[in-house]
Amino acid sequence: MGLLDQIQGSGVVEQLSKKLGISPEQATKVLSEIVPRLRSNLLGKIGIGGGESLAPLVAQIQQEIAKRTAAIDLDDDDAPAKAQGLLGSALPDDEQDRTAEEIARAAGVSPDVVRKIMPHAAILTARGLEADGQLGGKKGS
Repeated sequence: MGLLDQIQGSGVVEQLSKKLGISPEQATKVLSEIVPRLRSNLLGKIGIGGGESLAPLVAQIQQEIAKRTAAIDLDDDDAPAKAQGLLGSALPDDEQDRTAEEIARAAGVSPDVVRKIMPHAAILTARGLEADGQLGGKKGS
């Protein structure tokens, strides 16, 4: 099962759509656009098979995930701020606005909605990488 399938099966899509006043289809479209980008960026940064110099970044990502082991609380208005460090690791600040604009056009939602989803998507993406053992840990640990 792929990461997007896992996310769709987790109930997050429904939570996001209700919280943000968009359809589940729009939430799915945003996630299907942003998750692969975040995944690619994170994997590129840690350089699968990379080396000792990347250990600090991997450790940072794992620490961000460890802070968020509970389910994403979409009712927590501070959740996006809490995930901002992880999002910044996955997508540099200077790219976030441009990416939000692109995804908003593709998904038929406002860029503000995309920006609200992005931190949650970063957490979900990093959790998926960790579960798959792509952050240097054991698969399924």
